[in-house]
Amino acid sequence: MKRSIRSVSSLSSFAAAVLGLISAIAPQIGSAAEPPPGFNAVVQIGPEGTSAIMIAPDRKWFLTGTQREVTVRDMNTGNIFRNLVASEGTRFTRMAISGDGRVVFARVARDTDEVETAAWSPETGLRIENAGMLVPSLEANNWTWIEHKWPSSWSRDPDGPIDLATEKQYLVDQKLASLIDLEKVASVESTDRQDFIQVTTADERQDGFDPFDYNAEPGWSYHVYFIDVIRKEIVADVSGKTLRTFCGRPHGAFAFDGQHLLLAPTELDASSSNVNALLVDVSAAPPALNWSWPCQDTQVSGIGFSRGLIIVRATPDQVTIWDPATARRVIHLEDIYDSDVLAWSNDLTTFAVGFHEQRTMKEGHRYGVAVVRSAKKLFFRTDAEVLEIRLGEDGSKLFARTNAGWSAWDAASSTKLSSFVLPPAPDETILGRQSNESPSGKGEVVQSAYGFDPCADLRSTSNMSIKLCDVASGRSLWLATASDGAAGREFLIVQFADGRVLVSEGAEDLVKFVNAFDVRPFTDQRGR
Repeated sequence: MKRSIRSVSSLSSFAAAVLGLISAIAPQIGSAAEPPPGFNAVVQIGPEGTSAIMIAPDRKWFLTGTQREVTVRDMNTGNIFRNLVASEGTRFTRMAISGDGRVVFARVARDTDEVETAAWSPETGLRIENAGMLVPSLEANNWTWIEHKWPSSWSRDPDGPIDLATEKQYLVDQKLASLIDLEKVASVESTDRQDFIQVTTADERQDGFDPFDYNAEPGWSYHVYFIDVIRKEIVADVSGKTLRTFCGRPHGAFAFDGQHLLLAPTELDASSSNVNALLVDVSAAPPALNWSWPCQDTQVSGIGFSRGLIIVRATPDQVTIWDPATARRVIHLEDIYDSDVLAWSNDLTTFAVGFHEQRTMKEGHRYGVAVVRSAKKLFFRTDAEVLEIRLGEDGSKLFARTNAGWSAWDAASSTKLSSFVLPPAPDETILGRQSNESPSGKGEVVQSAYGFDPCADLRSTSNMSIKLCDVASGRSLWLATASDGAAGREFLIVQFADGRVLVSEGAEDLVKFVNAFDVRPFTDQRGR
């Protein structure tokens, strides 16, 4: 799990830190449903970010592309129809749609070279064989690049350092300076179309901050132009006042059909917040934002699996524990600084995390274990960093190891024990659930967004997904996708190999049942 270190806490005392430790909810079971006949369950969470966008000929659906995934989406709502995932060890470099809209193409690369063309039916998601025989009908300008390309007129090294003066000079050399206010240019970028560039300007009059508009924000005072370098004309432009999104500014992925402008914003700083796509109706006056998918932030997020439970860290100082068998949130812990050590009792009544605080640079470091038990929050001081925590079967005893060895306390009275018998380490045996709900043998935990995937039947490219594989059969037992907290809510979605789906309370809108381009809501099919 990727976590940032926070060595100086803004908390005034240990007591203040521990009081903010836990936020629990009633143990409610998630909603369960099976897809109706002919339908598939599709999680409405696309890949983190979008590198390319393309509109279908009938304007009813569009593609978003990344190197790992091409997604088919509904034009009117942004709903995901299906995900087309790159095979292991390959990546997508560009994508296209056939003239009749019946085939989606993608060029596939391994290492540095494109090696083949893949094709799917956008209606079914099924792979089409002999895709290479269909491709000759596509010309070079039919392809949208997932790996962004500068126009051939950009003579400098696109991978080298580029300053703003160089970018402005390029606009002058290409006789594009008359199209925009050169003095207000903030950046020039490559896009997903090889003969187009993106020019972002700042502080233009039409984007100015209006102090009398309570919806206005100075951060939206920018303008984005997509310019055809060959034809010397602006293809599409959009104001930050229209977008009104905290997901950041467009980053070179766009599609425009004369009325609808599809964009993919991404933060320009290290937070890596992004949104898959948003739709602007430019025929409206002023242009209107029809829909936008929530921001995601995976820079500091992490997901893991331990002792049958899913561990989600949305930010470095928080952790949520989920039960994948019920899609129930077991507990949410906050104000955790500088420790990845987490433990709980077998009966799930007691939870403990390592704790480290340094209130000011002049004060010394303070270490310990924060414990939540029977709705009470307790703190146990140690002299050094906590390296391991164990709890008794019922959580009544706490054991913590530092470099100096083990110490133990009575969790109820906070009394330090002078003598104790150290319990064994928790059993990490992994138990999955087959479709008949009987426990399986040992499995393998896989984050399918990374590395080797021994069970490819349930797949996700989300960094916040994890699944359990039955290695012997090569079949997935379940795939779980969690929130990263950026959408303002926590959730867990569990997909089982037999088609069943479990969704935590309040997240039913994040699953749709899809057959071709027919979409039904999860709630219509909900059952127990």
